[in-house]
Amino acid sequence: MKKYKILLAAAALLGLSSCIEETLPTEYVLNDQIQASESALQGMVNSIYTSMGGYINDDGGIEMISYGSMRAMLEHSTTQFVCSGANGYNTMGAYCYGAISATGSNRGLYPSYLYYSYIKNVNDIIGMIDVNDLDDTKKGYLGVSYAYRALYYLDLVQIMEYKKPTDSRYSYVSPENDLTNLGVPIVTEKTTSEEASNNPRATVDAAYDLILSDLQQAETYLSGYTRTDKTQPNLAVVYGLYARTYANLASRVKTSATYKDEASYWQKSGEYADKAISVAGCTPLTEAEWTDPVNGFNNRNSQNSWMWATSISEGNTTAATGNNQSFSFAMIFGTETTFSVYGWRVGRSLDRKWYERLSDNDFRKKSWLDPSFFYESKNQKEGEPYLVERDADGKFINNKWALNDVSTSTTQSDWSDDYSGFGPDKYQYKYNSSASWIRARINSSNGFQSWPWLYV
Repeated sequence: MKKYKILLAAAALLGLSSCIEETLPTEYVLNDQIQASESALQGMVNSIYTSMGGYINDDGGIEMISYGSMRAMLEHSTTQFVCSGANGYNTMGAYCYGAISATGSNRGLYPSYLYYSYIKNVNDIIGMIDVNDLDDTKKGYLGVSYAYRALYYLDLVQIMEYKKPTDSRYSYVSPENDLTNLGVPIVTEKTTSEEASNNPRATVDAAYDLILSDLQQAETYLSGYTRTDKTQPNLAVVYGLYARTYANLASRVKTSATYKDEASYWQKSGEYADKAISVAGCTPLTEAEWTDPVNGFNNRNSQNSWMWATSISEGNTTAATGNNQSFSFAMIFGTETTFSVYGWRVGRSLDRKWYERLSDNDFRKKSWLDPSFFYESKNQKEGEPYLVERDADGKFINNKWALNDVSTSTTQSDWSDDYSGFGPDKYQYKYNSSASWIRARINSSNGFQSWPWLYV
């Protein structure tokens, strides 16, 4: 029997002393005891969701981060997002400016430490449940664990797979060795300690073999499962993960040794995407929902667009404790304050190319402040597509917010530092510094000339 040492900081096994018969030293609980305790297993499954809100590893030099913050960092590494504010103590900036592989930097360690800690959680659960003695509850636990493990490896292998840069604006040094199809070490519930200590990177194909196998298991065990919160995956989520997996396979047939049927993968991706939407019953956000800072995109329960979500609750001690005893490092996107999460006045800007690809009639464009700032046509009608008016030279005309009523001016009025949208009942902007300060420091040298909404 395996022994699992109880760590005081682990939410999964806290408070279980009243549920487990203490016939052995109290510092340990045994595998069989956990299997026999419904509350112990439930606590371990709940720890999947709570750990997504905050993770720290002092030995690895990993500050408090979350799944969401890791995803935000990755968005910055793709050139779609950029940090356009001051760059001191900037976790995001390391990914934005390619400093994650610098000697002595711990930023490049984040994905490995974070994802493999998550993978260990689900491996422990899968390994503890006897598949020959299943009830509906344990089937649900297995389905949830397999779905999350598929997600973790799907993320991790995309991060670690070598991809030759294609952006002509940047130079790069070719690797000394052939990295084609080289993925990540695979650790499952069957991996022994000895095997884990000598576990080289598997191929990307092998990782996708595991991902597809896990999704098949998740689909089986989650059949008939009813979740109680959107942090829990269900069949719709599994189908969505299938869709993403097959889209990835279709895009890498040239480097894969075994996955070669591109047309079939694209077809399966589309079919699973349709299936996910149908089973979930989800609908796209309306403009009113998109622009609502309270009950819009950032509230998973107020509308019907979220299929799967992570959440940080007030009672999540994993995210609320640590060196800073706050949510700051977990809430790494929170730039409403001057200093937040190693992001001193670090704003989120959008690559100008991506911004300009959005039609002026696309209400999603309202998610970003135009490089001109505060332009709105005097002829704008509420509820209609966003109206941008220019003269023959491309200058803005009929600018509602222009200084001194000069319709072609893009200089903001004195009061515009706390601009609040179309009215007191509408969405609001909020800055960690004055708009004038921000505007003067936009990183235009790299073509990044947009500024995001920061909701109140």
